[in-house]
Amino acid sequence: MIREITTYQSEAMIREITTYQSEAMIREITTYQSEAMIREITTYQSEAMIREITTYQSEAMIREITTYQSEAMIREITTYQSEAMIREITTYQSEAMIQQTERTN
Repeated sequence: MIREITTYQSEAMIREITTYQSEAMIREITTYQSEAMIREITTYQSEAMIREITTYQSEAMIREITTYQSEAMIREITTYQSEAMIREITTYQSEAMIQQTERTN
């Protein structure tokens, strides 16, 4: 009976220890997987945010460059039109003055 009880207790202890170790291992593995997943998700979110910020900055830069180019073009066109008008007015006035001088003579 003593051997039987001892064997039973030993087996019970072995099962308990094995179960405990298994549970500890499962918890450790689960924790490790969770941490790995959290790191992966965090990395993914960070990369997504970086891409979003980069895209936003790129778009902002593109808008700024486009606006700058548009303004430069508008200034250039306006200057060109002004110069053309000035030349036209000057030419017109010159011709008018020449005609007036001719009539006077």
